[in-house]
Amino acid sequence: MAEELAQETFLTAIRKIGFFRAGPDGGLKAWVFRIATNLAIDVLRREKRIEFPADENGNPGANVGDDRPGPQEELERFEFSHALGSALLELTPAQRMIFLLKEQEELSLLEISRVCGCSENAIKQSLFRARAALRKKLCE
Repeated sequence: MAEELAQETFLTAIRKIGFFRAGPDGGLKAWVFRIATNLAIDVLRREKRIEFPADENGNPGANVGDDRPGPQEELERFEFSHALGSALLELTPAQRMIFLLKEQEELSLLEISRVCGCSENAIKQSLFRARAALRKKLCE
């Protein structure tokens, strides 16, 4: 499904490139993310799916590199990844999306506001609440 959505995102971006207007509220990256977000929402609505699947393997590429972690480190990473995944699933879908766009995709608040169609202040507030909820859940 993800591969199909990625392909559809780029096909839509190519077809609609004439509608793209670079401005102070974000660039091409934010515009493409918005297309992807809208397509994903459409699919979830069609399938009546509101839950996001948890990542059982933790962070992708966590063990890449020459220095392999020991068994204790690996276990701690796995447990933390599992706890973080569970905590993320307890956030609202909007908070989860904003948190992941900021922390995983490293978008600016301006770009996230363009992707989500909200003001920067609303993004800041949602991000603050998401981080507070994650902090609380992970400290438990």
